[in-house]
Parts: sequence; structure tokens; C-alpha cells
Amino acid sequence: MYVTFTRRNRERCSRVFFFSSMAGIDGEKKSVLEMVQADGTDEGCVTFVLHEEDHTLGNSLRYMVMKSLDVDFCGYSITHPSESKINFRIQTRGGVPAVEPLRRGLNELSDVCQHVLNTFQRSVSEFRSQQDDVMD
Repeated sequence: MYVTFTRRNRERCSRVFFFSSMAGIDGEKKSVLEMVQADGTDEGCVTFVLHEEDHTLGNSLRYMVMKSLDVDFCGYSITHPSESKINFRIQTRGGVPAVEPLRRGLNELSDVCQHVLNTFQRSVSEFRSQQDDVMD
């Protein structure tokens, strides 16, 4: 679900885009990812707000995004220890929209996690089969 609205912040105007949503308390929809971009800036310099996430995703995703040659800067911050959201900033070069390295980084991170899971499951299966052979 894509919802766009404009929020006035003193003299500066920011555009906020909400991407996918999740069910919150009482069944209300909450955004999972927001794209915050100051008006007048290009698409290559964007802050993404990831809700319900922490350093586990932030640092891993930063590493994956920084591997891209199109990225000049990538960093994240946790706004406050009691809040579980990340401000994730990407600045690109060559007119590449910041959404592209984010999407690529998320896909690559997902592939790495899937590989780790498959390797772990295969090792557990091998271990169990070895234990069954020893018991027999």
C-alpha cells in the first residue's frame, strides 16, 4: 500500500511515503517502512524509517548497501533506546535513486539469511543421521 502525504516542518516541507503495512494493536494498520525526503532534493539522498527494527537489521543492511558502487554514504541511527525504529540514510551518486540500493541490499541480505538457514538445516540433518547410525 502506497500512501503519500506532505508534512510542513517550519519552513521546510518533507514528503513521507509509506510502504507496506502491518497489523498493530486493535487491528490498525501501521507502516513498516517510511521514505522521508526533503522537498527540492533529488531521489539519491533519502532517509528511510524502518519501524520495529534494531541494530540487527540496521548494521547488516548497512553493510550490504555499502557494497554497491553507486552508494556514497549509508548509515543508520536508533532514535532512542526505548523506540524500536531505525533512521536509515542512503546517498547515491550518478542519479541513482536511493530506493534501488536499499531494495538490492534487502534482497541480498535475504539471500544470505536463506543460505545460512539452509546450511544450518543441512548440518542438523547430517548430525541427526550420524547420531542415528551411532545408536544403531
